[in-house]
Amino acid sequence: MTSHGPQAQPQPPAREGALISSSDPTTADGPPSTAGRIAVAVRAAGRGRSPSPMVRLARRMADSPRTARLRGVIGYRLRKAPVDAGRLCWFFLRGHARWIAKGWRWATHGDLRADARAARLIGDRETRRAAQELIRADATARWAKLGLAAYRVTLAGLLLTVVGGVLAIVYTSMDSARIPAWLTGLVSVLGAVGAVLAWLLKAAPLGWVIAAIWEGRDHAPGAGFLLHPHRDDPDPWIDERMITTALATLNIAPLNRFFKDGGQLVYTIPARRDGHGTAVQVRMPLGTKASDVVARTELLAANLGRLEVETWPAVGPQANILDLWIADPGALDGPAPPWPLLDHGTVDVYAGVPWGVTIRGEPITAPLIGTNWLFGALAGQGKTAALRLLALGAALDATTEIRIVNFKPSGDWNPLGPRASVLLVGMGTEVITACADQLDWLVTDMQRRAETLERHAPGANKVPKHLAARKDLGLHPLLVFIDEVHVLFADEQLGGKTGRATLAMKTLLNMARAFNIGLLVATQRPDDRTLPAEIRDRFGMRACLHVGNEATNDMILGKPAFADGGRATTLRYNIDRGTCVVNSGFGTNTKYTIVRTHHVSAHDPDTHTPDQITPIITRALHLMTTTGRTIHAAPHTTDEPVDHLADIHHVLRGQPRVRTQIMLTRLAELNPGVYEGWSFSDLKTALTHHGVEISKSHGHSVIRARDITHALTHRDTTHHRNSEPDAGN
Repeated sequence: MTSHGPQAQPQPPAREGALISSSDPTTADGPPSTAGRIAVAVRAAGRGRSPSPMVRLARRMADSPRTARLRGVIGYRLRKAPVDAGRLCWFFLRGHARWIAKGWRWATHGDLRADARAARLIGDRETRRAAQELIRADATARWAKLGLAAYRVTLAGLLLTVVGGVLAIVYTSMDSARIPAWLTGLVSVLGAVGAVLAWLLKAAPLGWVIAAIWEGRDHAPGAGFLLHPHRDDPDPWIDERMITTALATLNIAPLNRFFKDGGQLVYTIPARRDGHGTAVQVRMPLGTKASDVVARTELLAANLGRLEVETWPAVGPQANILDLWIADPGALDGPAPPWPLLDHGTVDVYAGVPWGVTIRGEPITAPLIGTNWLFGALAGQGKTAALRLLALGAALDATTEIRIVNFKPSGDWNPLGPRASVLLVGMGTEVITACADQLDWLVTDMQRRAETLERHAPGANKVPKHLAARKDLGLHPLLVFIDEVHVLFADEQLGGKTGRATLAMKTLLNMARAFNIGLLVATQRPDDRTLPAEIRDRFGMRACLHVGNEATNDMILGKPAFADGGRATTLRYNIDRGTCVVNSGFGTNTKYTIVRTHHVSAHDPDTHTPDQITPIITRALHLMTTTGRTIHAAPHTTDEPVDHLADIHHVLRGQPRVRTQIMLTRLAELNPGVYEGWSFSDLKTALTHHGVEISKSHGHSVIRARDITHALTHRDTTHHRNSEPDAGN
């Protein structure tokens, strides 16, 4: 039933804290008045108004890390107030004792007398006599200075007293109207000085107390107890005092004497946030080396309340500089960030490949040109994945040729097969022999590259980038990846110390990097039998993942890596997979860098791990297609000589004449292993051998088809005549 009378409209629920009154225009029947509407609008605006800038600033300051730390310090000091009061009293008493001791040494010439006693103990009469004479001379000069100072103070006091008395008499006896202005100003200044002196006299006891506490403070380890918490605090942060305390308890004899004598460490770089931890540099005192601290890493980590893998001391730019980085608790847990080139992007191998991040979170770019890499680790610690990541990066540079030898009979490297010009897998004799053949061919190709480089860049000690990009020269980057290389050197015929594979690799490691040939190998057995020291020591870049002992660590990284702080033994087995110690500072002044490599997974049906390699190789192949590059074929190992004249006739493609530049390009495409790197002079020499001259057409050097055909016919006819048997036989 519909009612035609006025009805009360339903009201929204009251806001918390709002005052509802019977006179409120929003609760009365009927439309609200104009004044009511204005009141409602004002209240709504007040409720929806955003905080003022000052309020927002205050909130931001209250939530800032500095404020949080200040609150922590204040709370900590309130809890420690009784202990702090007792400590300050002790400092006050000890400060006076130190002042008395210093005064006594000064009055009795304690330092000079100590020198005289030392000279007497060693029987040095001349030094003892000189010290005694110096004591007498110093005493005479000291008392003379004291007498002169007392005389001057007394004279100044008498002068001030006389002048002040005269001025006071004049000021009090004269009428105020007749007092000179200068005297009035002087009296005002003296009054201000007197007031300041009176205030200083009242504050003198407080200053005396502060000075005594400062003199009696702890000189070792540190004096920042009022601002920094102790090690037993439940959530300590790393600072200079905590580091000093940790170093003072390492039981290093020279360091113990230094702290006992009241010495204070010099922090060349104060403790500061650096990535996911704290970095600091300390200058060690005389008699102490940074390596002494490195040798006690385990104890240092315990003193700092960290795991050994979270504490990384190293020798700095000088032997007495300790470069220390302490990770935040748990900062090294979890995987490294994703590879930046996982979904898009290309690589310039001359600039390097994104490879990982340091434990501080800084990105690392691994160099590939002009160096060789050695990887070593226990089985299953990620050395293959770290090495394969460099190969994936090189694959994204269309100018780079990749050759892969995997002595482990597994499919770790198979997804890279379409991009590699050579892929050998297995540990049988045929694979070992094929790898040795590859190394021999690389030595031959290195010699060819050296000749080509000398022709196009005389005197150059490396291949310029613009020459490496040319398709007709064969100076492109060529990177050879050998996984489980110890299988090769363990072979008695081809490896060892005198096998042809060993000799070829020595030659390549000595010189090949100058001609854009790089070797990147990995092993889990770096001992002298399976990887001779004369081979290991020739690698410029070395990366060591987790190993079990110091000897293996130094075999991979080189001596004295373990003593200098390059310790892969501190990495945790099966926890820090993919994390390695590298013998490079990557642009910094440190000797070693801990790198957490990016991980690009291969397909694993057991763990349902996705295949991230195949899409990258697909992108690499598409890049080569768009840039007009082809994958170089494996080296031709047959001893059959190459027929240059027939090849030239083949690439004429039925044309009456072809320019020499085009001819060189076609020959390189036909047989890169032979013709890549050929120049005009090489082509001319080959044609002259068969009696063919290079002609000119419209100002360009050309090769005419009729000349090549005539030369082939003449050669075949001559060969046929020479091969016929004599008529009398």
